[in-house]
Amino acid sequence: MKKIFLSILLILTTNLLALENEKSISKEYQSFFEKEIVSQLKAHGDCKAYNICDDDKKTEISYKLKDVILVPNSNKIFFITYVTSGYSCFACGVATNIFLYEKNKDNMKLISKDLKADVSSTFGEAPDFKLIEVGKNNYSLSYISSQGHGSIEDYLVIFSMEKNKLKKIASINLDSSRDVGMVYHETKTKYTFVKSDKKFYDIKLDVTELEDSKVVKKYKELYVYKNGKYSLNKENR
Repeated sequence: MKKIFLSILLILTTNLLALENEKSISKEYQSFFEKEIVSQLKAHGDCKAYNICDDDKKTEISYKLKDVILVPNSNKIFFITYVTSGYSCFACGVATNIFLYEKNKDNMKLISKDLKADVSSTFGEAPDFKLIEVGKNNYSLSYISSQGHGSIEDYLVIFSMEKNKLKKIASINLDSSRDVGMVYHETKTKYTFVKSDKKFYDIKLDVTELEDSKVVKKYKELYVYKNGKYSLNKENR
């Protein structure tokens, strides 16, 4: 139980540090957010539209720009924004909004947007997204989702942006830890994308299971993209 508590404490500390070290966003993109994107967020509705009201009360909401992510080898730009009621506790979720624009010579063209993306959030702000190469010249947004209810579990979550919807195409359990009786169980996973000519690379996992910090099992898993999402290739187990 002590190790579980220390793991939770580490997650809390990491998130607090993240709040103190927000990424620097250029004045150009910050101005574009305030002039163009905020108006779209306001038009969507009040706190009820974003499911962040305090019970049945209409609470004041604020609009934040979390990050701006440029897609390599293209003019496409992701704006990661969120709408919050101002709370900052660990369990305080927010409405995360994703905007995908294409920057042309004279203007910014909106390609797609999701005004209430299905993502988990803590400490009253959107998660820390990264852009990863999931296939040859194919990039997707992703983040590590940490969950803790008697145990700690980290998931690699990958999305694709389709028709004004951030679609989840992968949720892969990476690390976990829990107390079972007097034994402390851990699972640690390293993942790599298997480079190929595929639009969506295979994802190889090297998994290590431990009990009280001693290795008890090692094995490999392979996730493949099929029918619009990543699934465990059971034939490879």
